[in-house]
This record gives sequence, C-alpha cells and structure tokens, in this order.
Amino acid sequence: MVESKVQARYAGSSKRIKVAMRRWQIVAWASCLSCASCNVLITEPGSWEMHLFLHVWSFRGGGGFGADSWPISASSIASVFDLIWKGSAQEDVSKNLVLIKNMLYGTSDAEPQTDIIVAQLAQELYNSNLLLLLIQNLNRIDFEGKKDVAQVFNNILRRQIGTRSPTVEYEHQEIALNCGTMLRECARYEALAKIMLYSEEFFNFFRYVEVSTFDIASDAFSTFKELLTRHKMLCAEFLEQNYDKVFSHYQRLLNSENYVTRRQSLKLLGELLLDRHNFTVMTRYISNPDNLKLMMNMLKEKSRNIQFEAFHVFKVFVANPNKPKPILDILLRNQEKLVEFLTRFHTDRSEDEQFNDEKAYLIKQIKELKPIAEH
Repeated sequence: MVESKVQARYAGSSKRIKVAMRRWQIVAWASCLSCASCNVLITEPGSWEMHLFLHVWSFRGGGGFGADSWPISASSIASVFDLIWKGSAQEDVSKNLVLIKNMLYGTSDAEPQTDIIVAQLAQELYNSNLLLLLIQNLNRIDFEGKKDVAQVFNNILRRQIGTRSPTVEYEHQEIALNCGTMLRECARYEALAKIMLYSEEFFNFFRYVEVSTFDIASDAFSTFKELLTRHKMLCAEFLEQNYDKVFSHYQRLLNSENYVTRRQSLKLLGELLLDRHNFTVMTRYISNPDNLKLMMNMLKEKSRNIQFEAFHVFKVFVANPNKPKPILDILLRNQEKLVEFLTRFHTDRSEDEQFNDEKAYLIKQIKELKPIAEH
C-alpha cells in the first residue's frame, strides 16, 4: 500500500522514486529493528529480508519495468554480502541475479531493457560497488548464480558509451586505481579472467601502461601482468590464439621511450617465455630473427637493469637445441663478438651463482655453434 502510493506519486521521475524508496526503506528498517523475531544482522539502510522484499515488490504487478519506474536497486543485493551468509539469502540473491541478467540480455519472452534503464542499472552497480562484492563472494553463490555473475560482469565490462568503456576507466585518473583493484580481484577467477582477456578492451592495457601518471601506469601494468600470468592454461591458450596481435602490441612496449615500461615489459616477457605452459608461444617467439636482434641490441643498453632482463630473454634463443637457420646464422655471424661480450658482461655479479652458471653455459653453447651442413 505504502509502496504503491510512493510509485504513483513519483511516477514521472525515477530519481524521485529512488529517493522516496530509500526513505521508505529506512522507516521499514527502523520497524524491523524493533521486531523480536528478526534474527538477522541489520545493516543500513535495512536488513537483507527488507531489501529482498523491496526487490520482489519492484517486479510485482506489471510484469517488468516501465520507462517511468526505477528498475532494480543494486544496493539491495549488495548489502546481502555484508551480512552473515544464510541459505535462504543465497537462494534469494541467485533469484535477483537472474532478474539483473534478464534486464541485460532479455528472455525468450521479453527484449532486453532500453539503454536508459540499463545505464541506470549500471550506475547503481558502480555506486554500490556491487561488481567487486559479487567477485569477492563468488564462492558463496550457487552454481547457476556463478554463471549469472559471469554473464552480468561480461555485459557491464563491455558496455560502451561512444568510444568509452565506463566500467574500465583508466583514462579517468580519479577512479583509475579503484578500477585496477576491482579488475585484479576479478582476475583471480578464471571465468572472469577469460572474459577480460578475450574482450577487445584488453588491448587498451598496452596504452594504459604508458600513461604519464606513474601510479596509474604501474597499477595498469600490475593488472596487465595478472591477466597474463594468473591462470596458466588459460593464458597460454589466449597467447597462442592471439599471438600476432599480442606481440605486435608488445613490441611497441619493448621499444617504448619510457624506461619503466621497457624494463617491466622485458621482465614479464622473460617470465612468459620461461613458463612451461607457454612452450608453443616461446618456440614461435625465439624462431623470429627480428626478436633476436632486438634482444642483442638491448644487451648493449645503457641501463644495466635492462641489460640484465634482456639477458634472460636472449638465453632462451641460445639454449634452443633446434635453432631455425635464420637464428643460427645471426649467432654464427656474431659468434666471436658474443663470446667476448658475455665474458665481460656483468662481472660484478660474482655472488649471483645462477646468473654466472647461465652465462658460462651460454658462452659454451655459442663457442660450439657450427653451421648446418648442406646436403
């Protein structure tokens, strides 16, 4: 009765409906506090029962949403995750996830909601931090609910306004670090990491890691690295399927004028190539003579740190027992110079036993190189 009056009075403005509904929630919350049978932990502005009741009310009657009624308040689900988890709450949250999913994708009987309604829903998701809460509590949601979370996340992540992707806003410095935290939390879960990797927006990270603000660039690189290393099989599959596109972008990072970008990218490249899951990717990378030339030039960089990281990529080319002829030819042409160079390379690292063993191994391998016999 009360809710019907609220909706009728403010039928022309979804903003006013939200304000009125929040006031009504607070009144309901106050009355709930005085109820002896309400054996749940209450959080402002109401208990999970009250939030979920409001959800049920929102969908009651007209069979969906009209242009003049506020659709679903994401905050009413969000508060559930702040409470002690209950079986009944799990069931209700799963039901409401289905409702959100149906708003975004539609059903066999109904079209997805209009762009205006979806924009309002997305804004509520951002305001309530619901996406992060869902990810942090994914293990508490039932099997079907987990799939719904992935679908909702997928839709909101790819949502665009013109050329902007408002869910991933590294361009907006005031929220970039918050976005990074949320994305890395999402990357912990393979299903969500896959969505991000296979989204076109993933390739924006090659731009984000070079932004002029150091904190944001570093944060973006942390997210970038997490996506490429967290789930080994998934990452290997992605890199294999998208090799040309990924490494054409990656080459620009290695040639960046930004010292930090070059060093971080070089270090990550070494880690990727030496990961056994990326054997196919590694084999393809070290078969390209242009890649070998780049590493040999980086060995002569002024920065000792870049020299050192380049060494760990260069060693993979030399250690390959099945060197393609173009690679072998380059090494043979520079055989004497490489032996002399490596002999004098970072001799002050006397206490780094692994480095010295690897350097000695490379020198031995290069000395023993012989041309492929022609038949």
